[in-house]
Amino acid sequence: MFLPTRRWALVMLSCVEVLTATGIMFGWSSLSIALRREGTYAELCDDGESGCDAQALRLNAVYTAGAFCVPLGGMIWGPLMDVKGAKWTRAVGMCVFSAGCLLFAFADSKTFDAYVPAACLVSIGGMANFLSHFVIAEYFAECVAFQDKSGLQGESARHFFRSRVPLIRIK
Repeated sequence: MFLPTRRWALVMLSCVEVLTATGIMFGWSSLSIALRREGTYAELCDDGESGCDAQALRLNAVYTAGAFCVPLGGMIWGPLMDVKGAKWTRAVGMCVFSAGCLLFAFADSKTFDAYVPAACLVSIGGMANFLSHFVIAEYFAECVAFQDKSGLQGESARHFFRSRVPLIRIK
């Protein structure tokens, strides 16, 4: 059965969203290298030293906060998605994610140290985006190939989320 192009466009958009806006904290090794190159927390090191333990500890604290907020986001957004729905969850979650991205963009370890809240907002907002994609199978309810396949769709979304990790680490 031929499904409208609009639905397949939604599936493709969902795949792109999951690959680009969820699991950002699991690409921390690359992000950490970029932050070190920019001199984030370099003021904690002695003069002339390119990296030190104090800098590494602060960057690890940012990662720890962000990684902790990923499952925390699931605990927050899961019940909210049941009450408010997937569209609301996606819209609010992307606003939270965008706020985290803006905080990362404007954060400076010397004057405006907002890396920990930015990591938390990116993780929590990304989880909302991730969870909101579990309902995509409902748009294909009349298609015989997708009937009773919400578990298959859920596993596909989880695999897209997991495939995000190797994509970030490729140099």
